[in-house]
Amino acid sequence: MADRYAFDLPKEFIAQKPLEKRDQSNLMEWKEGKIMHRKFYQLKDYFQRNDVLVLNDSRVLSNLLEGRKVSGGRIRLLCLQEVDDARWECLVMGKRIREGLKFIIGDGSLEGTLEKQILEGRFIVQFDGQIGFRKALEEFGSVPLPEYIEDISPSFDFERYQTCFGMKEGSIAAPTAGLHFSKTLLEDLKSRDVKIRFITLHISIGTILRIKTGDLSSHKMYPEFVHVSSSVADVINQARADGRRIFVVGTTCLKALECAADDAGILHSFEGDTDLFIYPGYRFKFQPDAFITNFHLPKSAPLLMTVALIGWERIQEMYEEAKRKKYRFYSFGDAMIYFRT
Repeated sequence: MADRYAFDLPKEFIAQKPLEKRDQSNLMEWKEGKIMHRKFYQLKDYFQRNDVLVLNDSRVLSNLLEGRKVSGGRIRLLCLQEVDDARWECLVMGKRIREGLKFIIGDGSLEGTLEKQILEGRFIVQFDGQIGFRKALEEFGSVPLPEYIEDISPSFDFERYQTCFGMKEGSIAAPTAGLHFSKTLLEDLKSRDVKIRFITLHISIGTILRIKTGDLSSHKMYPEFVHVSSSVADVINQARADGRRIFVVGTTCLKALECAADDAGILHSFEGDTDLFIYPGYRFKFQPDAFITNFHLPKSAPLLMTVALIGWERIQEMYEEAKRKKYRFYSFGDAMIYFRT
């Protein structure tokens, strides 16, 4: 039951903005049954020569558009997935939203029509105008922040909701465990001969929505694009064969590697969409030696994946300790590292 994985979190624990320096966040360590408290920049001290660090290089699309209905009133669209050159599946926000509604974006150079409703709040949208849709995103689009971020100033730097190593646009939300890494920390790890490798998983709306179904086995994930190259798979396989450790950053990397693993836990190249939903009771084919992640929303897919790997009682213990130590939660919050024993 999804309700089992709910917990109370007073509003003051929800981080509303990032720290001035990415790697100054708190880092909770769980190892051999003990909890320790560190700072994220101390992560470098865990690594040995030729250990592997796996990161998700996806970037967040500037896919939030604000416009006005031809009939009057505001409309906001979160563009989720391209259907074809002129049609996108969008999450549409506004009053009196219905099929056939027409709207204008920006200076009117992009127009749109809500062509067909496919789910509550979700439509296939037809775009037309003097400029192409991609160009319109560049000019008028903004990076969507999570709904619980309530106090963003006009001067907010949206690059702080991107990782410093992201290269491939495609996500609708940031791979938040990666937000803690600074360029300085990554250079330090490279100088210690840590093998830093990248996979790609473009985060979909399914990762950020809370799960409403009571029966987890009936929940369907929204497809997400994954790419694990053969070269990355080879480096990880060789590290495991040599007895070196693999550090995996975030639930997105964990899912991507699981998609690429065979029943023996050996990784292979993988490219394509996945609707894999990992929840408690799932048996992992690939398990990292160390897993780095944030403190997640109740009843969310990332929380359930973390519980599947670590265990609910252990997660509850870590979350309660985090609250006791006044950790910051969610996207701009603090992190944890779990060592497999």
